[in-house]
Amino acid sequence: MAARRAPEPGGTAVFDELSGHLILLDGLDQKALADILERTFAPLLEHDAAHRTSLYKTLFALFEHHLAVQQTADALHIHRNTLQKRLAHVEEILGIDLNELDDIVDVRLGLQAAVLLGQQPA
Repeated sequence: MAARRAPEPGGTAVFDELSGHLILLDGLDQKALADILERTFAPLLEHDAAHRTSLYKTLFALFEHHLAVQQTADALHIHRNTLQKRLAHVEEILGIDLNELDDIVDVRLGLQAAVLLGQQPA
């Protein structure tokens, strides 16, 4: 499920199925999916390669656990504060805010493109 903010400030959130957007990715060719992955995560993947970090894996795990910080920390066998520091670093590298719906949707679509390409982290 994804929440869509009402146009006016302080408005209620409206929930829609995000799965319909994910299905649209199924019809894209490999190049289009690779372009989405590149546009979404290139700086993060480059950072991981250059610094031998696993920030992409951390971000992937967060979405696998439906943005639940404690569950993600438990799954990664790290402290919650460590996870939050990693996520702050991810946000800085990608120029996103994981509290913003548009950024969450962009990341989710990018992660789905990665899955379709078989490039989810090990």
